[in-house]
Amino acid sequence: MINRQMKHYSYSTFNTTKDSYGQHTLVPVVHNDILMAINFINETIDDKSLYSGAQYLGLTSAPVNDSYVINFGDEKLKVLYVNPNGRLKQVFMARM
Repeated sequence: MINRQMKHYSYSTFNTTKDSYGQHTLVPVVHNDILMAINFINETIDDKSLYSGAQYLGLTSAPVNDSYVINFGDEKLKVLYVNPNGRLKQVFMARM
């Protein structure tokens, strides 16, 4: 069932160097994508501060960390937290 929801999404990562304003910049990853099933969360998550602002939940087996920004249609989703336990990683994301 999850395999039918899996789609390829392009993504960017935050650069380790900072711009003149002291902010990390986004660097698009060229010729690479991530296979993930993304679903909207219609319940608020407030018991864990790591991902309390999460609006989307993704499932993937790809290596993902909190420096990723997934291009989900017209929206950019910032990865807040990755739970690596289980066969598929749970990726908690919020709109940027």
